[in-house]
Amino acid sequence: MNFALRCRWAWLQRVDPDKPWAEFDLGLPRQSWQLFHAATCYTLGNGERARFWQDCWIRVQRVEEIALNLLALVPPRKVRERTVKDGLSGTWLLD
Repeated sequence: MNFALRCRWAWLQRVDPDKPWAEFDLGLPRQSWQLFHAATCYTLGNGERARFWQDCWIRVQRVEEIALNLLALVPPRKVRERTVKDGLSGTWLLD
């Protein structure tokens, strides 16, 4: 139950980015993030809200699951910030 409640913070941060606390680092345990990623998947619209490196948007998979060694080369700041819209325009190559 504890992990589920902590996942709720990650969910609220993603679905309501206009809240003042949405830009803060949540500091959730790894298990909470794993549960969040396993339980969520994105339907892309314009790609501005889904994260290119972290979110589940490629045939119900994340880039981390497809190319773990590639993700290890990307700076953590870029992993957190790059959106699918940015990535599909080719900027992920610069990461």
